[in-house]
Amino acid sequence: MAGRRRRPGRLPPPGLSPADLTGGTSSPAPSAPHGDGGADDPTRAGQQLILDAIPFPVAVLRRCDEVVLYVNTPLARIANQDAASMMGRRSTVKYAKRVDYEDVQAALEQAGRIDEREVRLRNADGRIFWVTLSAVLIPYHGEDAFLVGFTDITARKQAEDVQRELIDAVPVPLVLARTSDAKILQINRRASELFGIASDLAVGRYATDFYVVEEERRRLGVLLRQDGQVDEFEVQLADSMKRPFWALLSARLFDHKGEQASLTAVNVINERKRIEQELAVERAMLKATLENMDQAMLITDRDLRVIGWNRRCVDLLGLPAEFLESGPTKDEIAGYLADQGDFDTLPESEIGLFRGDQRALLESRPIYERRRPNGTVVEARSNRLPGGGFVCSYTDITKRKAAEDELRASKEAAELAYSSLQQAKNSLIQAEKMAALGSLVAGVAHEINTPIGTALTAASHLGERTAEFRAQFQGGKLKKSEAERYLETAVETSAIMVATIGRAAELIQSFKQVAVDQSTDIRRRFNLSAYIAEILLSLKPRLKQAQHAVVVDCPHDLEIDSYPGALSQVLTNFMMNSLLHGFSEGQIGKITISAQLRDSATVVIRYADTGRGIPEKNLARIFEPFFTTRRGTGGTGLGLHIVYNIVTQSLGGTIDVMSEVGQGAAFILAIPRTAPGQVELWIDER
Repeated sequence: MAGRRRRPGRLPPPGLSPADLTGGTSSPAPSAPHGDGGADDPTRAGQQLILDAIPFPVAVLRRCDEVVLYVNTPLARIANQDAASMMGRRSTVKYAKRVDYEDVQAALEQAGRIDEREVRLRNADGRIFWVTLSAVLIPYHGEDAFLVGFTDITARKQAEDVQRELIDAVPVPLVLARTSDAKILQINRRASELFGIASDLAVGRYATDFYVVEEERRRLGVLLRQDGQVDEFEVQLADSMKRPFWALLSARLFDHKGEQASLTAVNVINERKRIEQELAVERAMLKATLENMDQAMLITDRDLRVIGWNRRCVDLLGLPAEFLESGPTKDEIAGYLADQGDFDTLPESEIGLFRGDQRALLESRPIYERRRPNGTVVEARSNRLPGGGFVCSYTDITKRKAAEDELRASKEAAELAYSSLQQAKNSLIQAEKMAALGSLVAGVAHEINTPIGTALTAASHLGERTAEFRAQFQGGKLKKSEAERYLETAVETSAIMVATIGRAAELIQSFKQVAVDQSTDIRRRFNLSAYIAEILLSLKPRLKQAQHAVVVDCPHDLEIDSYPGALSQVLTNFMMNSLLHGFSEGQIGKITISAQLRDSATVVIRYADTGRGIPEKNLARIFEPFFTTRRGTGGTGLGLHIVYNIVTQSLGGTIDVMSEVGQGAAFILAIPRTAPGQVELWIDER
């Protein structure tokens, strides 16, 4: 709390503050009398017990010199000080205004007490604050003293000031009045100007003094009490000079300092009243405006009789001017159009609606389109008037409908073309997959040819030596040296056949695994380093022709749960892209494949070559479908697009590319160690 205590002098400090009761540097007061008033006096002990039982801060001050004689426990607790150290000193708090001091002193001298008096005080450092103080003159151990209690109301007073300033700052006249007696509590500057009375003079007057018609005031009060708010209540008011004016009042009820009050905004409408008198002139202008509109316009009264129309009705709707001049009803207009055959082209279910009750048509179909027998398409719109009539507009939308039909046809053609394009794209993607698999088959077949040929040669040689050995054995001419030479040949050729056939079996097994993976979408757990080696083994024939060096940097114990076929296709496409686009003819380059864990759940695979690189202008487009720089030499532009879709969809990862012309290109894949999707049962036959 921020409340403080009194100025020195005759008046006790009734607004004691926990911070200021410490006394500062005030001179010490005389010590308390002994004997009957001593500290051991049972009477004093009883008084202290009572003071400590009071639940709010109080103090006892000697009347003659304002020395603090006693403070209770709540005050000492709030001050965060020992009670004994707070006593025996004079207050350092002063009244902010001399008049408050004099009023309080006079009240105490006259009645011996004061209750809930709001005053402003100033503490030792000059800060001003509000308190409500209560003080009573009491005998305290043989001396006249004041028992003082206080409550800090600075926050409340500040809130009231903010409210007062806010109301005064609003650029609309505002009046705050108590509802119990209609007394004005505050008006802002704009209201003061409007009513011709100063704000301080208006406070305390009755708001009822400014109403011209008492019945209007009573009706406003009833509505306000009933709903708690009133918006735009039209009433006639008068200023302080009894000059009347028209206004719209908007009022709200709310609690103000524990009492119900109303805040009323005043909107002067003298100008609106003047405008209403000029409406007749504007009606004539409206007629002129209607005549210059492209739409046909019909205005009806509440009986649906035409009270306004323009010449476009004659041209667009085929209604004669003399017929409209007679003021026909909408039903009569519908009958005329029906006799002219205007509804003959409508479906049978619609004819009854257009020829029947026109009010039902206007309310059920505020917007509709209708084609007339001459081919014109008319859009009709109806809007209800406050008085019960309608404003009906009719617009020629024949050209717009034709354009919509053309647009619809173009859209259907575009959708058909897009569908065909998607089918062609899917076919090309499948063809590219099969081409990659075919290239893999051809390469592996070529690679297997060498070990199989070597094994065949060794087997043929062994067969020839076996035939010679058999002939010598059967003819009885076999010598020990010949037998030993045959055995050496058999051992050597057998070793050659085992090695070459084993090599062929290894190639076939690798091809089998990679081929199965590329043709299926099976997910399984596999060793990444070993699988990269299998992919490279299947691509060895193409790499051997180009003589490029391939370096793999991957932990041998790194296992992932993913789609090996998808990963194989990605790396294969990277390899083929490097061979076809990355390296110049005759260039011997280097390809690096590295893999590492970025965290426990993510694997980063980096594929890089030392080829010619990718121009900066193409970097943003290389993953687009059908984008290729070798359109005339067999490129489809789908390789990297397939890679992008596989990485982001099948593998659930991201892909990025970095390249500078002449410095090669690098593709960085970040894929989850466990791919998204359901796990399919897979048995590794190896």
